[in-house]
Amino acid sequence: MTSSEVGTGTFSVVRRCIMKTTKREFVVKIIKKSACDPSEEVDILLRHGHHPHIVKLFDVYEDDAHVNLVLEYCRGGEMLDRILSKKTFTEREAAASMANLANAVCYLHSNQVAHRDLKPSNIMYASSSGEADSLRIIDFGFAKQSRAENGMLMTPCYTAQFVAPEVLKRQGYDRSCDVWSLGVLLYAMLSGQTPFAMGPNDPADEILKRVGEGRVVMEDKPWTEISDSAKVSGFLRFVWTVPEVVNGARFLGQLTKFRGQGTISG
Repeated sequence: MTSSEVGTGTFSVVRRCIMKTTKREFVVKIIKKSACDPSEEVDILLRHGHHPHIVKLFDVYEDDAHVNLVLEYCRGGEMLDRILSKKTFTEREAAASMANLANAVCYLHSNQVAHRDLKPSNIMYASSSGEADSLRIIDFGFAKQSRAENGMLMTPCYTAQFVAPEVLKRQGYDRSCDVWSLGVLLYAMLSGQTPFAMGPNDPADEILKRVGEGRVVMEDKPWTEISDSAKVSGFLRFVWTVPEVVNGARFLGQLTKFRGQGTISG
């Protein structure tokens, strides 16, 4: 196969590969053994990576220095790129995207898996069309599977703009940290910005302080042009619990109220 680099991380490099015999495209995540143990990530993807909105793991092989994960190639790029270029999603687009992402998170939680790092750069489009049906949650490097249904997580794994307040308290937290992150994602889709970062050069400690305070401002544009249904149903009050999301009835019922409403200006 031939390959070209498409991304780098703290402990890994991602390369796009084309299988010579079939011409099929994949990406290979090459993880340094000396820096990171990917066994949990591999186990979760092998067990639970068959959901339509979770990136597919096709193969794993290793050498003395690296573990190589052969993954689905998401040719549509990151949600982050779309937010940066498009600025805002319509309410219809945000509703469709959130329904699919919440469905995937519900699936993970029902299998006692917390992703712990949901953010626009960890959500990709499998199709170049950028349709919500092609969304994939990627990068399970921080993901953790609890051995007990109500097992508490202790290690603080996060990205500052998307972390739940309970993770910062260092007193233990559960899978509902992902629900908070979904709320921040929806906020970003609708407004083109995150609720707790005032600018690209904001210090992390200032962002984390605002996260801990939990104050979300939705009084200025574009929020004045967004329906109340979108604000309430989209986790933006951050009061959702894991059972409510897994049940799905309240969330999806609210989504239908604004799925067909008009667009917002960006």
